[in-house]
Amino acid sequence: MLLGSIDFRLRAGWSYDAEAREFVGPKGVRVAVEGLPKSSKVLFKVPSLHERPVAELSAPEKKLLRSMQAILPRGIEAKDYLEVVRAWAAVEDVSLPPEISLPSK
Repeated sequence: MLLGSIDFRLRAGWSYDAEAREFVGPKGVRVAVEGLPKSSKVLFKVPSLHERPVAELSAPEKKLLRSMQAILPRGIEAKDYLEVVRAWAAVEDVSLPPEISLPSK
């Protein structure tokens, strides 16, 4: 069985502190990642952008900087956690990734 995942975008002004597993608001308020199953991971969709100074990024790159993904443990249905992620104060938009499959004969 494949791992489930949820795509989401942070609100403008918010960031993610991966070491602390917290979202950081525009005024420095920290909000912990809560409500996901144990061993879930929250990842940057484009990790290489987080290694560069924000001042050097173009407008489209800054938007990509807000793109995140929650990876759930094997066997967990991602659709069951959409509302959990949607309720996080830092989140602007939530969706399931597209289902990709080979054509059937």
